[in-house]
Amino acid sequence: MPIEPPVARYRQVANELRGAIRAGQYAPGDQLPSETELVERYQLSRPTIRRAIAVLTAEGLVVVEHGRGAFVRPRPPVRLAFSRYQRERRRPSLGPFETTTAAQGVQGYGEVVAVEHHAADADVAARLDLDEEAPVVSRRRHMYAGEEVVQVQQSWFPADVAAGTELAGTAKITDGTYAALDRIGHGPALISEEIGARMPTPEEAAIFHAPPGVPVLVVWRTTKDASGRIVEVVQVTALADRNVFLYEDLPIERG
Repeated sequence: MPIEPPVARYRQVANELRGAIRAGQYAPGDQLPSETELVERYQLSRPTIRRAIAVLTAEGLVVVEHGRGAFVRPRPPVRLAFSRYQRERRRPSLGPFETTTAAQGVQGYGEVVAVEHHAADADVAARLDLDEEAPVVSRRRHMYAGEEVVQVQQSWFPADVAAGTELAGTAKITDGTYAALDRIGHGPALISEEIGARMPTPEEAAIFHAPPGVPVLVVWRTTKDASGRIVEVVQVTALADRNVFLYEDLPIERG
């Protein structure tokens, strides 16, 4: 039987503190013991304790405030079930994101940042099954949970689908994009998603106020109407420690 290598001391400390946070010994917003207290508790050096805290910071469990100490992140991540897109879950004045956050006791909302009419680049054109430089309408939104931006959503629509409709307007669509597509006869019938991860760009890190070392999830969602036409492509960029995407009870066999 192979011998397990010893766990580095800083990781032992990180593991114990992580366990205490998950067990509720430190609630969201609570301050962890000071660096001096942890040095005395574990009989370790300050650099070792700092490495342990850095591990928890990189995981998104802890936020370090200069001159004050380390605090448990004040809010758990938003849990976003795939079922949020179902018609029966829609609310007249709330989109899927707002409906989901409200159910979790969080005030969530979307802010329209930009609406543009332009030619599709090669990637977007391919995802929309259009010719390169075909006209499209794009909508960019910042999605808030409380006071934090937790997602940036960028949608693209074929121009002949969106032009002259609320999808091309600058106002917020209060009940969501899918409800708007329903109203113009292009209601969603099939949805596909692909998810990847990477580190945030400097611009994204500034928008999210991202802690060091926390990646973003990049979700590409493609929506087809009942005819099989692709009517929307969305890129969702979501800070990994503030979003959980759930795919629950999905059938694995066709009836």
